[in-house]
Amino acid sequence: GVKVYVMDEADRLLDMGFKRDIDQITNFLNHRNPVLGKRMTLLFSATVAPEIREIARTTLLPGYKTIDTVGEEVEQTHSHVPQKVMQAPMSSQLRVIVQLVEQHKAQNPDGHKIILFFPTARQTGYYASVFNTIGLTTLEIHSRKSQSQRTKASDLFRTGKNVILCSSDVSARGMDYPDVSFVLQIGLTDRDQYIHRLGRTARAGKSGTGMLVLAPFEYDYMTRRELSDLPLEVTHFSTLPTTLSPLVQRAEAVVRDLAAKEDQGGSFGEDSDKDGAKMAWQAWLGFYNSHCKKLNLSKEELVQKSAEYAGTIGFSTIPAL
Repeated sequence: GVKVYVMDEADRLLDMGFKRDIDQITNFLNHRNPVLGKRMTLLFSATVAPEIREIARTTLLPGYKTIDTVGEEVEQTHSHVPQKVMQAPMSSQLRVIVQLVEQHKAQNPDGHKIILFFPTARQTGYYASVFNTIGLTTLEIHSRKSQSQRTKASDLFRTGKNVILCSSDVSARGMDYPDVSFVLQIGLTDRDQYIHRLGRTARAGKSGTGMLVLAPFEYDYMTRRELSDLPLEVTHFSTLPTTLSPLVQRAEAVVRDLAAKEDQGGSFGEDSDKDGAKMAWQAWLGFYNSHCKKLNLSKEELVQKSAEYAGTIGFSTIPAL
């Protein structure tokens, strides 16, 4: 029979809808081997919500041991780190992201370490490609990279200075990077995820700041419901420079060129088939399609929003699926 049963990132498994599968596996194992003491069961989770405790109750022995490898530090980050939220038009998202990065670099000339979190792996790879093309030294970590690639990027970011990391949730969970000065989160998230991402900065007594950039259609849900109890300082889009810097202009030119090449069947770098604009747009659409209900969006409204997102990454019309 099975001697070791491991559930890694149990909270993510639940988020992705695998609750029924976990129950089926557990019931099968318990039926085949009803004496739980004959099996070692390990459950790993970055968060311990009531749903996780219920999974633990049904899969682990009574009196199971809980080991906290993080402690109070990350959980308390959100109470003392300066954190801001900005509502920005979807059509200006690229400009806003580049301006915020540029602004932070200018404010920290002696050294900066920035993490940008995106909702999907495709968006993460796409923005990393754009950033490197415009001269911003940028690493990327997401689920589509191999473990060896992620480890290499993680090590380079950990030891680097004046470096940017584009990431999905892979780097929000369990990673400890020294001297992260700025965490920039883009788009829809949930409270636990937001706190874990923010927890990458202001560690070991160091200072750091956080910023969350939201489109108008997700702003009310995030600020009035998901993050309503957190000390978010509202920063207005109008505070950003209206005159576009050379870096922003380069970024906008790059995304237009990329979109034009893809429309013509061309490529953009070695990973164009993986991290291109069309793939980023499709991933965006798929992600938000799964959250229409909580955002109170109809399918027609979602398509309209996707057209706005397509515009910010250089397309004049919605790309073909």
